Amino acid sequence: MAQLTPDNHDRASRVEAGEFTAAAQSGEWFPIREAANAAIAGSFTGSCRLEISFDGGDTVIPVTDGAGEVRLFAAPERVIVDEIEPGVLLRWHCVARSTGTIAHRISR
Repeated sequence: MAQLTPDNHDRASRVEAGEFTAAAQSGEWFPIREAANAAIAGSFTGSCRLEISFDGGDTVIPVTDGAGEVRLFAAPERVIVDEIEPGVLLRWHCVARSTGTIAHRISR
């Protein structure tokens, strides 16, 4: 995913980033403390979701929206995830992909 600063230096204190080239791939777990940016980018046909874990990654729970529905991301987008509980982990998961590469990133 492209850097946003003119000198191409990432100013985030922690970053987990990568690319999905097939469905059922997951990013690395990212420990959330307070707020984190989560973004996907690229030219692709597919969908991703954010997943959360409260027990070190043993139990995976899809992140839901305000109505309780699993939130799917099918186009480049950025969201801020805010978590008050210490030890919570977050990651991207590719649900479906038919074309293109999906770049993903979580940072703070």
